[in-house]
Amino acid sequence: MIIREGTAIALSDGPYKQDLGAAAWILLGQDVQRRISGVSAVLGCVKDQLAYRSELVGILAVLMLVKELCNYHKEGSSFIHYYFFGMSHKWLSLSY
Repeated sequence: MIIREGTAIALSDGPYKQDLGAAAWILLGQDVQRRISGVSAVLGCVKDQLAYRSELVGILAVLMLVKELCNYHKEGSSFIHYYFFGMSHKWLSLSY
């Protein structure tokens, strides 16, 4: 599994425009044909919608996906390279 091998790459972005938020994310390895991706609307009141909220929904989606993959494959720990668009973090290490 790419997470066990430390070759997993995750990317996410959370655009915000005209009072609407969305999030998109992808998890892939060296073989880009085998990837998992998704999109989501960011729910909430108009006054609560911000670009940061959209970014966090994308991050949360990837973290939940990695956690579930580790649980499914019974991985004790995991490591992914996580790239955030528009944020200062470059990578994230996860352990379960």
